[in-house]
Amino acid sequence: MAEKPGGTRKNLNQVEINAQWEEAVKKESRGRILNENFDFNPKNLLVITDKPTSINKLNEDPKNKEENKESMDALKKKLEVLTTVPKKKYPYPMTAA
Repeated sequence: MAEKPGGTRKNLNQVEINAQWEEAVKKESRGRILNENFDFNPKNLLVITDKPTSINKLNEDPKNKEENKESMDALKKKLEVLTTVPKKKYPYPMTAA
């Protein structure tokens, strides 16, 4: 029987092995999709506190306190919207046509 050219890995040189690896990585990365619209579900929200013995240097800076307060306000607004009753959340009924 005639063998295929480059049939086994033992018969391949390093350049051919690297070309096969590059082709496999390209095929794999074609299927990747980056989800940029990340959102969270408040029902599955886990809150982990800092260690009680750690000293948080970020809270001492007034600029970081303002940024932290703004992010906490945004988080509270998001949680309020997600946990409201649908009648209060939407101005009109959301039904299928």
